[in-house]
Amino acid sequence: MSATFCPYMWIQQCITTTGGVQPCCNSYVDDPLWRKLEFKEGIKAKRYEDERIRMRKGRWPLVCKVCKDYEQLGSQSPRHHALNDWPDITPTSTPHVKFLDIKYTNTCNLACRMCKPTDSSMIEDAFRNKNIDEIPHYLTSIGGVNNERTVLDLCSPEEKVEYTKKCIKEGLVLLKVTGGEPLACKYFMSVINWAIENNFAKNLSLKFTTNATKYNKSFIEKTKHFKHIQITISCDGTDNIYNYIRNKGDWNQLYKNLQLISKFKKANPSKTWVQLSTVLQYYNMLNIPSLADLCAELDFVFWVDIFLRPKDSELQVKWASEKLLNILKADCENVLRTSKDTNTKGQMEKIIKYIDSNANWVGFKKTKRNKFAQLKQSTNRMDTVYNTNFKDYLMQEQIQHLQSRKGF
Repeated sequence: MSATFCPYMWIQQCITTTGGVQPCCNSYVDDPLWRKLEFKEGIKAKRYEDERIRMRKGRWPLVCKVCKDYEQLGSQSPRHHALNDWPDITPTSTPHVKFLDIKYTNTCNLACRMCKPTDSSMIEDAFRNKNIDEIPHYLTSIGGVNNERTVLDLCSPEEKVEYTKKCIKEGLVLLKVTGGEPLACKYFMSVINWAIENNFAKNLSLKFTTNATKYNKSFIEKTKHFKHIQITISCDGTDNIYNYIRNKGDWNQLYKNLQLISKFKKANPSKTWVQLSTVLQYYNMLNIPSLADLCAELDFVFWVDIFLRPKDSELQVKWASEKLLNILKADCENVLRTSKDTNTKGQMEKIIKYIDSNANWVGFKKTKRNKFAQLKQSTNRMDTVYNTNFKDYLMQEQIQHLQSRKGF
């Protein structure tokens, strides 16, 4: 088996809010041939087969850049997890959609600071018709903010629902739904109800990424019908850091919901898996130990995504000051010493490797100065739109950094 083989290219289809197609949610799509794909073509399309040929030859497809970057750091990548989760899939397996990862809409009840319009209707609405000098830099770099068409104009959610039902009828093993916020999406709930009413749920595993703000006992009862439940909770901070990053969110209410999920997991240990996933970014870089402690308290798996998109975002921690990076590194080293959880230790090691890998980059200081200017600008613009002030939320070291002239 080649060193680049990934089962996802043989079994998974990822459909974005705009109807675009990727082999998985970690894919780095910078390929016009991928952008031309129609999701109804399935995974036997020529683009998929071309990538499978590359993998059989031991070559990395461009679309798999994120896993390549992880593995070059010496860290576990999503590809490694896929190999573990789907051991029966080999390069000679017949391609068939066993794992559907789908976003029905971008409907969301939060407007997170690192998010983008295609993933949040709140972001889309907040920055629609804003002048260029009112929009955070990272949003202007990905485009689409002032597009007259909404995400819902680009692809019919009803078509996605029908395609999902087709895949389920044809033997889908795992349905993963993200968004937007799935629990705020009527299309997701319609699929849940249909699967239960038509007796498909008992043979179908359900995986979804949720901000957990709308989690309730009624939804928990529905999930009990499914074969296995995998919950990924998207949470980027605790207390004030959470409230700052997750605009419209409330930490106290979220914490109650997290306790509810933890209770459900402990009552159903054989069929429930829960992961808390955070996107490492400037605003939460000094809050990582608190997130690790939260996962230990609630018995959740901890996952840190170190590759914030877009790849040149000014919110990436590598652009922070040396002082802040040293604090982050020391925090991670302390968790390494004190944590008893192997997975959590692995996440800390991953962050440390990420920091060290950028330390001696040629031209880094000049680029960092430019990124600091963008960070200050974006923070102020976002605060203006959200009617917030970073000085009321962030750690003192970050406040001093953002108030400095050069960022060093």
